Amino acid sequence: IKFAGCKFLDLNRFWVWLRKMELESQRKVEAKLGS
Repeated sequence: IKFAGCKFLDLNRFWVWLRKMELESQRKVEAKLGS
């Protein structure tokens, strides 16, 4: 159970990071289109 908990936390952190990367790349694209 403890192992599964760590695994879940890592997965959650991964998704947060992935979302952040997505938003950043989206912002870059919007900046290119805006200029």
